[in-house]
Amino acid sequence: MFGACIVLTADDEACIFKSITLKKQVTTGKRSRYRGIEMADWLLLGAAGISLFGAFFHGVVGGRMYMENINASGLDDLGKSLSLVSWHMFTIFLLIGGLAFICVVYASFLAVTVYWIIAINALGALLFVLLGLGGHRSLLKMPGALLMGATAVLGYLGIA
Repeated sequence: MFGACIVLTADDEACIFKSITLKKQVTTGKRSRYRGIEMADWLLLGAAGISLFGAFFHGVVGGRMYMENINASGLDDLGKSLSLVSWHMFTIFLLIGGLAFICVVYASFLAVTVYWIIAINALGALLFVLLGLGGHRSLLKMPGALLMGATAVLGYLGIA
């Protein structure tokens, strides 16, 4: 069962609610600050890397390309502004997701928090594919489905 230990102490034996300790803590024993990096941590760091790279690319490179297209369009100023906000809300999601995966590497009791980030990435990848197959073919040429899908898979394997 996944959950969080209510009382956080140096030794795992002091956890009040054993039934809701993290699977990772139960199967691998006490997480020590002197232990090596486990495979699960590498998977989480991989998910974080993809998400943080996506945030940088989406926010900087993609943002410039996007704004050039929006500014050249016939949208009014409010439409352009709202479009920019929605574009960068996704950039913020990628940034926060990447940071959350990193936090779980160093504090495994936070693993419950990334289930939502995994779900959003999986649903986002599915949305890219479904819209791409449904008439918006240009979406299939973009890396969104692949990157969001890879982030979801690596994140899930890292906490499973």
